[in-house]
Amino acid sequence: MPNPCTVFEDALIAERVADRVKTAASDAKVKTFLIILKSYVTQFDQKLEKKQPNMYRLGHYLEAVERAENAVKQHLDDDTPEAMDALKGALKKSFESDFPPLKKILKQIDAWEKGKKLPKLDKI
Repeated sequence: MPNPCTVFEDALIAERVADRVKTAASDAKVKTFLIILKSYVTQFDQKLEKKQPNMYRLGHYLEAVERAENAVKQHLDDDTPEAMDALKGALKKSFESDFPPLKKILKQIDAWEKGKKLPKLDKI
């Protein structure tokens, strides 16, 4: 389970970045999509926290991202179609198909594959 202090710090950073600007990534590597997904997961948890407090939820979400990251470790610096297929497969195994952050990042992966559109970090 991730360190609660680190999770909290990551959540604050993600919130500040998302609040300031819509930031375009400089590349579309697997690790870039995972970083953006961590931000989306954090933002999603913050929204849920207002309605349904649960101090363990974010840790479980980030653990799922970590599982996906470990599954595609050999592709972290790749932006090839094979790497993106591996990433999508790993993410689909780690999250339920109707999870909003998953849907949002999958759309960005598809946009990269179809038109080489760089991913961006914005509010969920």
